[in-house]
Amino acid sequence: MNIEKLSVFPPDPEALSDFYARRFRADIFREGAAFCIPFGKSTLHLLPGDRPACYHFALNIPSDTLESAEAFLRSFTELLPDPDTGETAVDFTAWNAHALYFLDPAGNVVELIARHSLRDRAGSAFRPELIRGISEIGTPVASVQKAFDTLHGVAGLPRYSGNFSSFCAAGDAHGLIILTDRDRTWFPTAIPSRPEPWHLEGSRLGRSLAISFDGDRIKVA
Repeated sequence: MNIEKLSVFPPDPEALSDFYARRFRADIFREGAAFCIPFGKSTLHLLPGDRPACYHFALNIPSDTLESAEAFLRSFTELLPDPDTGETAVDFTAWNAHALYFLDPAGNVVELIARHSLRDRAGSAFRPELIRGISEIGTPVASVQKAFDTLHGVAGLPRYSGNFSSFCAAGDAHGLIILTDRDRTWFPTAIPSRPEPWHLEGSRLGRSLAISFDGDRIKVA
């Protein structure tokens, strides 16, 4: 799945967009009330929310930029270690990927992930312009199975990983919706996951997709 646009609702989108403009050298633009942040083929839209919100989203980076991306992030923020190993470059062996995590100023758990299965190499050190796009949005739901059934049955998204009991990733290595139960925390933190609203526009196998979460259930237009 290609995620072309992801809309989220932080309480102060202007301040958050300023962070990404400064630290990621993003060319912010406005679209109505939204502050829009380009990340490769995707755009993150920040719209004003009415309360503090904590999202988890991930950005794909080339597989050969992991070490330099780690140095880049360390230049302005603290990396979040794997609670089991203490490593900041988290090894997801089953996904053939490594990931780096940090908290942005709004408290969102942000991930840069190098998916080796995509065979995407930059041939140079990391720089923000090499971010390929938004690759994940995390969503705690009342029933992982029911949420996946909607995504699979209506949107045609396959199961990428998970057993449906408390976790399932729907989509593919290019773009995933991460479904979890509501008793989990956002890895690798102790921050409780909360059902925050979001809206996604994208495509898969030539089909346009519009998927949203209103804080209660997944909807596919």
